[in-house]
Amino acid sequence: MSELINNREYRQKMLKEMIHDLHAGHTVAEVKGRFKELLEHVGATEISALEQKLIEEGMPVAEIQRLCDVHTAVFQESLDRQEPVVTEPGHPLHTLREENKALSAIISEIEKIIQSITAKTPKENLAKYVGDDLAQ
Repeated sequence: MSELINNREYRQKMLKEMIHDLHAGHTVAEVKGRFKELLEHVGATEISALEQKLIEEGMPVAEIQRLCDVHTAVFQESLDRQEPVVTEPGHPLHTLREENKALSAIISEIEKIIQSITAKTPKENLAKYVGDDLAQ
């Protein structure tokens, strides 16, 4: 286990093996356990640094990106176990969430308007907004 804690080259080798396994057709579920173990010992920042080093050594970025599904699966498990944060009105996080809800509602309305406009011809749209006489 000490090789996980003290040996950067060993961790890099593990990461390379996981990437190669994904490339060879192993599933995210098969690799996730090993990645989770590696992450427990080194943290996301070092994983990122290791990935960057692999890129610098010539590993294609696309291969590194294959780990994104593994990252997501590991972090999603952790996020799913967390209780939602409850905040009171006036708290910055509460305000941010309320603003996001309001913006989402506005965006939905804009999307409906865009769909309405794109479903009609330019002449129909012009007639709606300036009147039939001017649209001719």
